[in-house]
Amino acid sequence: MTQELLTIPHFMQLLGLVTAIAMFVSPVMYNGDYKKPVRAIFVLLCCGFISSIIIANSNIQSKEDCIAILFATNLAFVFGLYIGVFIHNLIFYKR
Repeated sequence: MTQELLTIPHFMQLLGLVTAIAMFVSPVMYNGDYKKPVRAIFVLLCCGFISSIIIANSNIQSKEDCIAILFATNLAFVFGLYIGVFIHNLIFYKR
């Protein structure tokens, strides 16, 4: 299963792009606050959209691989959100 995921063209670059998008979106959406569950709908829509694009372009038929791609994409997006909020807090609370 992992061999097939690693052979998807530009898979690691797409995960990096997902993380970078989340880092830019998180200060705008969360404004330095980790506890805003209202914004979760936006996060879920972004994750679903990006994951569906990756799965549609990868031509994978296995359900296990699709689940692994969804998990990796969502993990990268959430990781980017936390990094973005952390950097936002670091910059604005240091002043």
